[in-house]
Amino acid sequence: MTEAVTFEQFLLLAGEAVRYSVEERLTVLAKSSGTCSQAVRNLLDEHRFETAICTEFLTTLASCACSALEVQTALVTLARRFTMTGPSAEFRADTVLGRAVTTDEFARVLKEVGYYPTIDSARVALRELLDRPVSLIRSTWNGWLLGRHTTWSTFSADSPADPFAGFPQFADEIRAILGLRALDRGKPLLLMAYRLASGKIARVPTFADAYAGTPWQVNFRPSLRGATCGWTQPWEQVSDTRPGVPEVVHDPVAAQDVCLPLRQLT
Repeated sequence: MTEAVTFEQFLLLAGEAVRYSVEERLTVLAKSSGTCSQAVRNLLDEHRFETAICTEFLTTLASCACSALEVQTALVTLARRFTMTGPSAEFRADTVLGRAVTTDEFARVLKEVGYYPTIDSARVALRELLDRPVSLIRSTWNGWLLGRHTTWSTFSADSPADPFAGFPQFADEIRAILGLRALDRGKPLLLMAYRLASGKIARVPTFADAYAGTPWQVNFRPSLRGATCGWTQPWEQVSDTRPGVPEVVHDPVAAQDVCLPLRQLT
């Protein structure tokens, strides 16, 4: 199967019984909410799945119960199996990647993986590292992975040494450009920058990367054919004035990969 074939086109090639079952279930899901409707549209538009992955989606969807909850659960389970299966993204080898994450969310992750006993202690440790030398970050978090699951990052093709070059200096404006959760408005935003270690591959995001967790993302669209990276989907209220920026997915990075001081914006 070539990249040009979408899941919708693949579905049309399926047997009548399977096609009807899958279409029925996707229709039920799409009618349940605006977010689910967009998720279904994104699945149908996805053109980076290999044939074997499309087949798994068809088989699983055709056999699951025909309710919005069961279909969504089936899609999450499928997505988790096929994260990080998009093609390798393309950018300069010396490019610095950037991650933006709500400070409280990052503190929660540090606690859940066992690096700190409580979220509060993780917050304190983060505050002590803000705007400090990179060497202190690396020594304090030596040997730590800065995440648990697939990590989403951005980069700048024009300013490869600074992924946030040209970005505004307010948290919610950055959230809007990156298409992050609108429910986090008003919360401090942590910016970190790093280079991928040898052997780590940044990939173009697919439906699987976007829908492997819950609650589902609102601001995701499959990138266009021929794109060498993903592109963020800005919030609707800024999309006319702020275009999307590059986005990629990769495995969690280590503290030793950090190459610029941690910043926090409000």
